[in-house]
Amino acid sequence: MFYSGTKSFIFGKNTNLSLVDLLSYPYGLSSPTAIIKSFVSNPIQLFGLLFTLLLPNLVNVTESTYTPYFYGVALAIIMIIILFTIHVTVVRLVIDPKTIVISDKFKVDKKTDESYNNIYRGHWITLFTLAPIYALIQVYVNKKIS
Repeated sequence: MFYSGTKSFIFGKNTNLSLVDLLSYPYGLSSPTAIIKSFVSNPIQLFGLLFTLLLPNLVNVTESTYTPYFYGVALAIIMIIILFTIHVTVVRLVIDPKTIVISDKFKVDKKTDESYNNIYRGHWITLFTLAPIYALIQVYVNKKIS
């Protein structure tokens, strides 16, 4: 039996994106303004920066038990939920996703007039999947440094 509905992929309708492309999508790295826009608007980069800076301040990584690992993963999930709420609100109400022009570097079907879901779906799914692993690694590194 075949499903006759539309195809929906993790990265939206854009099937030509790789995981590495998500670090600079949708603005790319072609100019200084595009680099700044990519850094400020990309959920993966925002989470990485905030989590790396806030983890040692919010979680006591010097404990000898496994609790810092659990607290680190919990902090990561809570930060993702808060960041998701703020990001959706800002992009939908202030920026308007239909005005985002996708860089020519990416081989996608549409370059303008995309919805928030089609632009950032891959970012959030990847972040929810890989953030606990990143949290465990970050806690381990901070334990070794301390």
